[in-house]
Amino acid sequence: MTKQERQKKTSLENWAKMEFESFKNALRLHIDSFDLFKNKSFPSAYFLSILALEEFGKSEIVDFIIFHSLLGNLDNEYYDKWINSLHKHQSKQNFFSNAHHASFFDKKIISPYKDFEKNKQNAVYVGIKKGNNHLIIPFKFINYKKTKCQLVYLNDVLFDWSIKEKQGISFRDNEKVHKKLKSKKFSRKIKEIKDFLKEK
Repeated sequence: MTKQERQKKTSLENWAKMEFESFKNALRLHIDSFDLFKNKSFPSAYFLSILALEEFGKSEIVDFIIFHSLLGNLDNEYYDKWINSLHKHQSKQNFFSNAHHASFFDKKIISPYKDFEKNKQNAVYVGIKKGNNHLIIPFKFINYKKTKCQLVYLNDVLFDWSIKEKQGISFRDNEKVHKKLKSKKFSRKIKEIKDFLKEK
């Protein structure tokens, strides 16, 4: 194995670790947002849910980078473009939403994904709305309904991932991500959140 081949192997191993750790972190944020929702802290729950969505998006971007690196499809310019997207909130939001909005996105109850970043900011900061100078207060702007819709959307995507993994329909190449999605602990928690939100 040449020095260049060893460096590429090490780089891909690090990417794989980042993919899994991002996935784990996203799941932690999702569960934390659910706990905040149960305690009626809706703006904070919404904020964490968007952070979770971004981390899931980051994990998927890394999976994309690994896949195309192995195929030799990424030249330096294309590679740099995707690396830069890992540092942009809206790029991660868009990557996740573009991949998963078709089956789960109900425009009647949740804003289009282009509003994720704006709503995320309004969930944590008091501010003044441009144009009409109306005051933005997190608890008034991010309410129960908006927060529930966001949690339902994200959790339904995770529930679908879990079901598909059990059916042998694979969408990720990372073995640790596969194992996590197939675990009983993961399935139970996602089902618990789904059932709770259904009743509310």
